[in-house]
Amino acid sequence: MQTLVYYDQYQKEDYEKLKASNPNIIGILSEEMLRKNYARLEVPILIIFSQPSLKLMHAFSKYEWTKAVVHIGIRHTDTLKCAHLTFENHTQLEQHYERCRLDQNVNIKKRYFESIDLDDPLDVAFIKSIYPEGIFKRKAKKQLKKNRFVKTGIITIVGNSELAKVFSKALSRAIDGRVLIVDGDFLKPSMAMHFSINKIQTAVESHLTGLDNTGINIALDALSKGVSLESFMDDVILKVNPNLHVLLGNYNIYNYEHYEMHQLNHLLSQLKNLYDIVVVSVSENIYDQMTMVSIHQGQIVIMAPDKNSVALRYVYQILPLLKHKQGITDRKLTVLTFENRNSYKSISTTAIKTLLPNHYIGPFSNRKNDMRRLLSKVQERMI
Repeated sequence: MQTLVYYDQYQKEDYEKLKASNPNIIGILSEEMLRKNYARLEVPILIIFSQPSLKLMHAFSKYEWTKAVVHIGIRHTDTLKCAHLTFENHTQLEQHYERCRLDQNVNIKKRYFESIDLDDPLDVAFIKSIYPEGIFKRKAKKQLKKNRFVKTGIITIVGNSELAKVFSKALSRAIDGRVLIVDGDFLKPSMAMHFSINKIQTAVESHLTGLDNTGINIALDALSKGVSLESFMDDVILKVNPNLHVLLGNYNIYNYEHYEMHQLNHLLSQLKNLYDIVVVSVSENIYDQMTMVSIHQGQIVIMAPDKNSVALRYVYQILPLLKHKQGITDRKLTVLTFENRNSYKSISTTAIKTLLPNHYIGPFSNRKNDMRRLLSKVQERMI
């Protein structure tokens, strides 16, 4: 029966002491080791000796465990999808672990009986006579969840903050993980309005005050000083729901000229490591530094212009520029029209398809069915 243990160098001796008497214990020091070693059918026990990173704790929360046994003082255990017990010393650990192994034995039997079909009533009666009531259950037919979003990375939405909002909300309902939406339009930030956020300042005490004390400015300032973003992320984001967080942008126009490309690149790289999906809403101006950084870092770039000749002419001209001068592939560049806007002198969908045959994926609205269709299209095209 499998047990996975997280520890650091200071608890290595404790880990080896536990493993000496329990050969099925496996040490996991990273998310990759977790993926490689996790055995679903064994419904493993999780033991945590020392504080994991937020990223690794989030990875733990994606898996099913019989129980978790954690050292007292470990944070973020509420994210785990199982009950957990705490210990202060090796004696307590051994006691908790023994109880967990009994529960694990029951869970393994349950998992096995749920995985087989027993159609003969005599077989069912025989199994029930051997095992206690509640262990055996007839296998129920389960329908796979449809329309789940399984890709990870950065999605860049250009020039349409309203679409960024409704798309992020739909995405947070379709993903088994966390989504962060970043307000990357440094001249016209709008996410506070879209999500009805009255206070744009963070709770972080800093030399950045007033309009400067927003999530993205605090994050950039901390990264420039070598501070890990992971250590204070909860202090600079706002939670719309458990799966959707917002990082507010720049509300002081005088800051615009001080942002540098390498800082913005570093910020997005760090955010990508902390969230399953990062949606970046940026200006349609491709000479804007945040726009260009987000286009390069994104696994897909979504442009959502109005259906009028002015907006579509602009998109028609910048697509080849991005392809030939910036090396952005056709597959990555996606165009749609978002029908929630009232466009003056709208161009027909047929005309847009003719104009942008390699990029246009159709018209969409914020209706539920349209959002599902959009999620599916985006997932297909993500690199």
